[in-house]
Amino acid sequence: GNPIVDGTKYIFTNKVDDSAADKVQYSAQKIWQNAAKNNQNKVDVTLYAVKAGNKEEVQKLTITGNAQVQFDEVNKYGEDGEEIKYTVEESNPSVASQMVGNPIVDGTKYIFTNKVDDSAADKLTIKVTKEWLGVEDPSNLTAKIHLLENGDDIDNGDVKGNNSVIFTADKFDSDGNPLTLDQIKAKYTISETNIPEGYKLDSVSEPSMDENGVVNYTVKNIVDGTVYRTLVAEKQWLNRDASPMSNEDAAKYQVKITVSKLVDGNITPLLDEEVKGDLTITGNGEIKFKVPAKDDKGDFIKYYLSEKVIGQVSYIQRTEDIKDPENKDQIQGLYGVKFINQLQDLTIKKLDGSNNNQALQGIDFTIVKDNDMISGTTNSDGVLVSNDSRVENGKISLSEGDYTVSETNAESMGYKATTPVTLRVTTDSILIVNKDENGNEIGTTLLPNGVLKITDYSLGSEDNPKVEPEDKQDDPTPVPDPDPNQPGGDQPGGSPDSPGGQQDPNPQGGDSPGGNNQDDSSGGGDSGDRDRDRDNEPRTPRINPQQTVTVNDDATPLSVPDTGNNGDADTVTVDEETTPLSAPNTDSDELEEITEDEVPLSLPKTGSQDNMLYVILGMAMAILGIKKFRK
Repeated sequence: GNPIVDGTKYIFTNKVDDSAADKVQYSAQKIWQNAAKNNQNKVDVTLYAVKAGNKEEVQKLTITGNAQVQFDEVNKYGEDGEEIKYTVEESNPSVASQMVGNPIVDGTKYIFTNKVDDSAADKLTIKVTKEWLGVEDPSNLTAKIHLLENGDDIDNGDVKGNNSVIFTADKFDSDGNPLTLDQIKAKYTISETNIPEGYKLDSVSEPSMDENGVVNYTVKNIVDGTVYRTLVAEKQWLNRDASPMSNEDAAKYQVKITVSKLVDGNITPLLDEEVKGDLTITGNGEIKFKVPAKDDKGDFIKYYLSEKVIGQVSYIQRTEDIKDPENKDQIQGLYGVKFINQLQDLTIKKLDGSNNNQALQGIDFTIVKDNDMISGTTNSDGVLVSNDSRVENGKISLSEGDYTVSETNAESMGYKATTPVTLRVTTDSILIVNKDENGNEIGTTLLPNGVLKITDYSLGSEDNPKVEPEDKQDDPTPVPDPDPNQPGGDQPGGSPDSPGGQQDPNPQGGDSPGGNNQDDSSGGGDSGDRDRDRDNEPRTPRINPQQTVTVNDDATPLSVPDTGNNGDADTVTVDEETTPLSAPNTDSDELEEITEDEVPLSLPKTGSQDNMLYVILGMAMAILGIKKFRK
């Protein structure tokens, strides 16, 4: 800036260029006492600038042996003109030693003196590290490592787990020269004893020397025989409303885990003696158990887990993968399956035993407890639906007690009526109460997934109605693999080519009772409402839903064949002179009017035969319209 004028006084301020500013250079000297003849001990020395009580690292150097190093020049003064204070410290000595007194400071020179510990003086440090291969937790495994000099045992030490032991040995030859790595390899060898049962020595590595002159060996052990891996099974119970069940409430439930493996495309359960560990889970919790990791060919085994609930519980199940986020190793990593079970409400499903067990629509039911009654009708999926608030999407929520389930219109629909069924609802299960001819209770049958399946047969059939629980199959779920590219990988399955897998989106299995269809029909949905709006109309069992008839100039529909399945639509083409004997089902209650001047090209897909007479009349009108049009 400009000179400052204070009356008759002029003040001039100049800043000295950095290149010309005062510089200072520090050095550090190392003195080793009790060191080897050819001392190669190392130590780090660091120059710090001390500002406002804080140390800022300026430069770090390494001193080898008894030597001196110089740091780069540094500014003596700061920008404020104040002198900067510097200090030098040492760290990381390569050998066990003790500093002798405080460093000697001679101007800008620091002298450090260390005395090598007697145990390390003129000695070679040998470090032996243990590795247990294929062992998830080796912390409790111990073996004894021996250091041999020219074949003679000169030292030994126990090593627990994947840890190390340190030995010291002579580091110079007879002429006082340090041993080379080849000489060390020839002179010193490593052996191992007291190996735990079930394990054996795999290998001892060649020696290597690090920058601090430490000689390193690695001793590896492997399993002697079967190599095991650890699998995990976790259990979570949910209430009927899907909320997590408390540990106290869940404690009354117990499950048994079954472990299976993939053998030649088939899922085969393991024998009890092939699994190490408890396979029972009480309440919410987790278990770990060991299984063989590889087969006789040395390939990793693909495992599947399933569970069996002990006792009478009605539930639906889904599963989740358990993956180790830290360890991607097939043997070391923890992988398994989480089983999530939700207590289940009642679902009533009606089937037509005289028509390949197709869903039977339009059957009326009552569910009575004391003076309380729920009434409803089966929808196109054969699932009982109702306007009652206790019935939602085919799920019937019932309090504890005994209920009587009755069909009220089976015979008028052309079917044998079942004997009223007694159901017993508890806090966690739904059971069929079996009685003898005198009404005496003789036993109960669990509805494992809450689905009561009632199969009716046509009047005159030799078969009698059947009341039974719907089969529940919790397919084995594959244990996820660390590497998705390995056989099995993370792909869900359901066949020998990819067995198990995640549970079906319809967790109840079977024919999607209770509204678990993937098309979000939710056990009937709107169709149930439509059926309830026609309570005064006669119910007709659902026949075949997926058929289409095409009518063109030269053809008149004769009839629609019954395919017996829900497969591709059938198309029927017939001669002009034929007369329709029947028409497909209709989805709606009203038929589209066909005038004489209109020629139908196709008829809509139908869902019921409530208006069969009108359909036939409509078809006749269509034929008359076609003939008039052609004239």
